[in-house]
Amino acid sequence: MFAGSDQFVGAVAGLGASIFWVFTTLCFTAAGRRIGATRVNTFRIIVALMLHGATLFLMTGPLWPDVSRQQLIYLALSGVIGLAICDQALFSAFIVMGPRRTLLIATTTPLFTLVLGALFLEEHPPPLA
Repeated sequence: MFAGSDQFVGAVAGLGASIFWVFTTLCFTAAGRRIGATRVNTFRIIVALMLHGATLFLMTGPLWPDVSRQQLIYLALSGVIGLAICDQALFSAFIVMGPRRTLLIATTTPLFTLVLGALFLEEHPPPLA
């Protein structure tokens, strides 16, 4: 390989991720306008569960993870909040505001994370962070 190839690979991976992010956003917006945000989200969750199950089976053997009851409750709550509620709001925003405005607002997430972390969790990152 040549010098700096890791940086090149990282840049290409970042560009590829951005391209796929735009592509899926446009696809979810088009599908949401045709069949509704709830149906798109439901279908996406079902497909995601099947893919996760297949990946778990291929990597570890069983279709169900070996976790404690408490871990399973936390995982379920995380899924309901993230996959069901938040993604439903995102897909609805794609339809109502359009993908460009929605993603523009989504870029403010780090700023709000910083402010809310400072206000509620008393987190104070250094200025460079």
